[in-house]
Amino acid sequence: MRKTTCSKCGGPMEESRVGKYGYCKKCHAKNMRDNRPKWTPVYFEEKQKMRARSRSRDYVNKGYIVKERCVLCGKKDTEVHHRDYADPLNVLWVCKDCHAAIHKAHELIKIVNSKPAAPIIKGIKRRKRKSDGMPSDIQR
Repeated sequence: MRKTTCSKCGGPMEESRVGKYGYCKKCHAKNMRDNRPKWTPVYFEEKQKMRARSRSRDYVNKGYIVKERCVLCGKKDTEVHHRDYADPLNVLWVCKDCHAAIHKAHELIKIVNSKPAAPIIKGIKRRKRKSDGMPSDIQR
């Protein structure tokens, strides 16, 4: 027997929710408003990762960093791997499979760290760093 009434308010359930959920949409929304956190703290390491990903993505889109083949297997479809998030332009191009393997295997990390970083074109100047290791023009 399929449940057709809300467990919380006892009112009728919407047709799309019958047999799938215990609450009507109104009660579910109220529950989410009351119990879901309003914000999630973002720690320094996560901010650093977000900044590095954003900066490298911008440089790729602008053509300052050229997308290359996988440095490990030579596949054409590649993504960026950051060895150090404090240096967002020091990237390696790896395919999805090799990227997953890098994060899983310590032996492969040693091989990857011995590979040269992707070249940066158009003579980009490196920004000075503050004592905390972050570029001086990045807002916190």
